[in-house]
Formats: sequence, C-alpha cells, structure tokens
Amino acid sequence: MNYFEISMSTSHKILKSEPRLKNCDIYTVEANISTLKKYGLDRDQVRINLSLLFRKPVKIEHDIAILKELGFINLCAHDYLIICNLFKSGVVSLKKCQMLPEYYDPIESVLVELGLPSHRLPRQLIPSQIDSLTIQQVHIMLSNAFLCWQLDCSEEIVNKMKAMYNLNRKSITLQHKIIQDLETYWNIDTEKVMRNPYLLSCSPNNITYIATRVKKIAQVDLKDLVFLTPRILAIPYQQLIQIDAILTNLDVTQAAVIALPWVCTLKPETIVERIHLLEQIPELGVLKSHPRVLRLIVYYKKVLSRLAHLQQIKNSSAVPSLNKLAGTIVSVTTQTSSPNILIKQDPSLPPPLLHG
Repeated sequence: MNYFEISMSTSHKILKSEPRLKNCDIYTVEANISTLKKYGLDRDQVRINLSLLFRKPVKIEHDIAILKELGFINLCAHDYLIICNLFKSGVVSLKKCQMLPEYYDPIESVLVELGLPSHRLPRQLIPSQIDSLTIQQVHIMLSNAFLCWQLDCSEEIVNKMKAMYNLNRKSITLQHKIIQDLETYWNIDTEKVMRNPYLLSCSPNNITYIATRVKKIAQVDLKDLVFLTPRILAIPYQQLIQIDAILTNLDVTQAAVIALPWVCTLKPETIVERIHLLEQIPELGVLKSHPRVLRLIVYYKKVLSRLAHLQQIKNSSAVPSLNKLAGTIVSVTTQTSSPNILIKQDPSLPPPLLHG
C-alpha cells in the first residue's frame, strides 16, 4: 500500500475492510495504480473508492481515458465508477452540474487533435446542436468518425464490428495509440486490425508490458506468435509469463508452439490442470517431442471424447466409421436447400474468436 503512503497496520485494516481487494492479484492492483497515477487521481479519493484498484485494468484504463477525452471537468474518483450513468446524461444537464464546460466542442478537442481531415468530421456535433444529445450519442458519433477514418471503412462496418466485438465505450485516444503501436512494433496494419477487431478493446499498457516484459514464450520470439495469433495481445502479460514458464518446464519444442500458438490464449491454470491429467497417460513422455503435442492440451475435451470412443470400440464388436475415428469436421456451406441449417455470416467481418 505504498501508493497511499500509509503504515502496515493501516494497510491491514484496509484489506480487512475490503475482501475483494485482499483477494485481488498484485498485477491487477499494480496496473490500476499505474493508470490512476497517469491521470492524476487524488489518492485520498481513491482510498474511499477502493474498487478502482481491483476492477479489470483494461476497463479502468478505458473508462478514465473516455471521460478525460470527452472534456469532463471537476471529476472525483467516484465519477469513474458511475460512467454508465454519466453516459446516459444529457449534455445540458452535465453543463448545469458544472461537469462540462459551457462552450463544449468535443470535435475540436478529440478528432481535430488526432488529425482527422475536415471532410471526415461529424456535422451533427456542432456546438449549436450538441446540447440536445446525450454523452453516449456524442461518443458514438466521435468514435464512428474516428474508426471510419483510421480503418478506411464505412460506418456500417464499424457498427457491425462494435456489435460483434464489444467495442462500445472504448477510448478513442487509446484506440489511436493501439493502432499506432500495433503497426510500429508488431507489424499489424489496419487491414489486419479489421480482421481482428477485438484488438481495439485491448489495453495499451498491457501491450507495452508484453513487448518489454515477455518477449519470448518457450524460446519462440513473441512477434512470430503474435503474427500467427494476434489475440495473444489481449492476454494479460503476467499470464503470458506464467505460460512461458509452464511450456518451458514441459520441454516442448519450438516447432510445437509455432504449430499451435493458440495455447498462449488459454489460462495458465487450465494448461497446468490438463497437463497433470495427460501425464497419467504413459505415452505422453514419448509425444513431448512431437510438433503437434500441444493439440492434446488445447483440444483436451476432444481428445477425451476420442479416447472414450476407442474404449467403447474395444469393449464391443462394433466397427466405427472412419469419420468418427478421425474426427472429420464437415464444412457446412452457407447456401443450402434446407432452411433449418442455414448459417448466416457477414462476409465483410471475421467470425468472433473463441476464448480458451
């Protein structure tokens, strides 16, 4: 609790009064304190609103940045915890509460500051008309204008991305930094961002920590793994450090990690649990050097299903089909005569990725 500059006994009292903070991992608290210091929040106010320390760092980072970039003034620490209510409030009412300046022009302070050309600016946000809007409406217009310009796409595509990948209420300035960092350090251009829109909801701080504190996983350069699976950048850096230690201890080859970089998106405890269960199979020791060994971990449930099916075959005289043994995945086309199995997928967007 050096952040509050208090004694150890006072720290224990605070932790005792707030069990959620006591049970929170040190990495989350460290990341949130870094954000609170960056934006200059009053420590005494934070001490009254301790949930700012144990909420998800990416949420705290975006919520504070949004209110700052939207031009809010006279904010206290508690205001960042009620951002949902503030977003529903009208510009006029917030001006009366002295939370917004009397002359309010977010286009100038946000979009022009980021370099948007004049023909890209939303005309609905001129100062004479903005008073009739809510903060949420203001932010949507600003965000859509920015993303249309930055990704060079239509507003319709932006709205679809936001709906599919939970990109609403994300900081515009942080998204601008994310796009710059992705292109500069990770060689991920805007076209690849369009195929992986969840990157726009990441934490810039976490992406920086990944670049400076992780660097390799099981001796494989992290840039190579990110090129194959950009979702790695959405994983908290401390989890990647743990995954590196787990895979290094498992002594898997670099080829195995490159063959299935998705293993880095699983939770460390999930990987450890599956390894312990797989170690009960004698053949695992021989398979460790095989480049596809990590498939046993990533597709663990499917492996168990195949083993159970083989056991049933062993105990019966039935002859299985080749498809069942091989686990063939049948591709279903989007055009079919049967309306019951029609699958609709917007061709302009990638499918949402599954969490490990």
